[in-house]
This record gives sequence, C-alpha cells and structure tokens, in this order.
Amino acid sequence: MIPAFDDATGYIPPGRYSCTLQEVQDRLVLADEFTTSYTRNPLFAGLLTYVAHWQDTSDKLQSPSPLLRSFWIAGSFASSKVDPGDIDITPVIDGKLADEAHGKPGSKMIRKLTQHRDGIKQRYGLEVFPLRWYPVVQPHRADASLDGDQQAYLSDRGRLDDWWERCRIDGSDLPSIEGCDSRRGYLEVRL
Repeated sequence: MIPAFDDATGYIPPGRYSCTLQEVQDRLVLADEFTTSYTRNPLFAGLLTYVAHWQDTSDKLQSPSPLLRSFWIAGSFASSKVDPGDIDITPVIDGKLADEAHGKPGSKMIRKLTQHRDGIKQRYGLEVFPLRWYPVVQPHRADASLDGDQQAYLSDRGRLDDWWERCRIDGSDLPSIEGCDSRRGYLEVRL
C-alpha cells in the first residue's frame, strides 16, 4: 500500500513500502491529483517497457527464476510533484543468475538495462541505480563467512536505502550534511 503524501514535504513518509505495479499506476499515475500531468503516463509506460525487457531477457537466457527480483521507486515520481522528469529506480537483480548468464547469448542485455544510464534515461525515462542481490543467511555476521558479493550486496543495499530516504534541502542539486536525515520514503515493487 502506498501511504499518503506528507503535506510538509510532498513525499511519502520515511520507510520502504511494498506495493504492486497496479498500485503504482493507480496512485502515482491515474490519481485525480495527477490528471494534468504531462509526464507521468509516458514515464510509467517506459517503466512497463523496462520491466518487460527484463522478463524477455530472463526468458532468452532460460533463467530458472526472474533476473529482476523487484525494484524500488523513489524521488519525485514517488511524490506529489505533478510532472516529474524521470523515475528514479533501483532494479534489484539476482546477482547469482546474472553471474551465471555472463557470456551467454542475450546476456549483454543485462548490461544495457543497468549500465548505460544515459541510454536508459532516454529510452525508458528512468534514472537507474542497480542493486545486485545475493542471499545472505546471517546478515549480522561481518566475518569471513560472507564472500565479497554478499558484503557488497549488504553495503549497497544500505547505501541505496539511505539515499532514497533523503531529500535535498531548499531544492539544491548537491547533497549536503543537512539532507542526511530520513525525510521521505520509497516504494518496493516485488515481481
């Protein structure tokens, strides 16, 4: 469920909120407050195309499960801003499956969906900050039992969670010490 926007910030309250793709469309595209938006419908269409390309890539690679596990939506699209310029998104990719796909026909699409930021923004309207997921049985153990991929996953997940809960103060384009507190939330769409 997507909570109401905070009147003071225009964002959803701090935290990560699980929702469906249909809820995203209903609340952030089709809601009455966005009927005058010129950007939300085309941005959402770009998001749907992006997700479909992940599904196609999983199918072509014959992955036993989807490469794209979920994705996080943050920034101005997850706010009361009528015309956001893009959708900030963190695709949560199954790192083990992506590693196993390396070198197989069709695997280059993984890179195209995660590493070509300018092309992704132009094609889909998304600003992409990927996260490679690896299973970690004991996340509280920072000892040698965690391999490098698991350590990177935990670090990256914490970094991105922290980032998506920040707001830039006074509309500044640059992060600041004053903007480090949690002031907004973000959405997680599980597939």
